[in-house]
Formats: sequence, C-alpha cells, structure tokens
Amino acid sequence: ASEGGIPTAPDMETLVEIVLPTAVGFPADSVVIAAPVVSGDIGEMAVDVFSTEPDDSVRGLRLWVFGQRDGGTGPLALKAVETTVLCWRGADPDGLCV
Repeated sequence: ASEGGIPTAPDMETLVEIVLPTAVGFPADSVVIAAPVVSGDIGEMAVDVFSTEPDDSVRGLRLWVFGQRDGGTGPLALKAVETTVLCWRGADPDGLCV
C-alpha cells in the first residue's frame, strides 16, 4: 500500500483489508466477503460488515470496493468505495433505518 496516497495492493482481497478499517468506522465483528471479480484492469468486491455493538436500527454496512490496475499490469489502486447501510427492520421513504 502506498503511504499517504491512494492505497494499492496485489489483489482485491488485500485491497479490501487495507480499506476496511477506514471505510467502516466501527469495530468489525463479522465480515462476509464475496468472491472478487477482476476483469481486465478493473476489480470489484462486495463486503458485508457487521457489528455486535448495540444499535436497534443499523445492522452493518455493505461495501463495494473498486480497484484499478495501471494499464492492466501492476498492483490494484483504490478507485472507489460505495457504502450501503444494512438495516435491521427496513428503511423509511427517505432511506433511513427504522
């Protein structure tokens, strides 16, 4: 991983491990990782992160981590992280957990 810059890693699994603590912001008690997909120079991986800390509405987060290789070679550099909140009981019309 590059220090002070964009994180890099040899594969998506390692890139997710690097990004996870910063992207989540709470202790990850359980992490469920989907199989990584790398097509050409773009990689993506879905990760569900759960916490046992008490919260009666939010169960955890689903992260989609995207990486990109420079010209199809070399390590994967972080391109984007998309986050969706996983609600215990569903969401209201504004998308907030209830």
